[in-house]
Amino acid sequence: MASAKSSHPPAPPPLSTSLVTSPQDRLPALRLIADGVAQQRQLASRALIFSPLTLTCYVGLLAVLAYHFDVQRTWAKWPQFVTTAAGITVAALTAVRWACQGYIDAAEELGPSWLAADDQVLATTFGDRCVGTLVMSFDRDQKLGRVKAWTVERRYRGQGLGRDLLVQALEISRQQMGDTAGLMFDKSHVYSKRVLPSMFNTGFDARERQAWQVLTDVLEDADASTNGKKPI
Repeated sequence: MASAKSSHPPAPPPLSTSLVTSPQDRLPALRLIADGVAQQRQLASRALIFSPLTLTCYVGLLAVLAYHFDVQRTWAKWPQFVTTAAGITVAALTAVRWACQGYIDAAEELGPSWLAADDQVLATTFGDRCVGTLVMSFDRDQKLGRVKAWTVERRYRGQGLGRDLLVQALEISRQQMGDTAGLMFDKSHVYSKRVLPSMFNTGFDARERQAWQVLTDVLEDADASTNGKKPI
């Protein structure tokens, strides 16, 4: 008699975070960082397209075009109006794509040569897949770990993986530089690039503040644990 098949689902692959040192093991982490930089173009494009200034100029241009073709008085001009408006829209979207191209260019520059000799690369893997990474360097004079890159694959965000990476980065910094060592984002971290004027960067600024808040919480919890207090 054939044995009954197990009704239990297969166990999920292990989730682990560790330092990676070989160039081959670092490549998936670098690709993930580059993907994160390239994704910033989408945020920049949305900010540019839906800016009140952009929408006002676009609607105003269409209004001038409608007045020129006198579409309120005759339907005969509507095909010309629609065709011209479509051309203007395509040109505007092409201009937005060009204006935000800097993020794609920056992503393409992220290869093994971007890493300094003493950079530490943490990688979170889900089975064989790299789903999160953090790159930092040690500022031994200031006793600081400086985070140069920190990202989690989009589908795995919101599950605490990014915070865990910061926790481990802080632990490594304190192992290397003492219990008083801190952790901060480097001023020139890989996501600090801005290709648009400041008025279009509110989304980026909000993400930056959120990242700093997560890091602040990690530091406060670590200090509370060191002082024998239970984190709130």
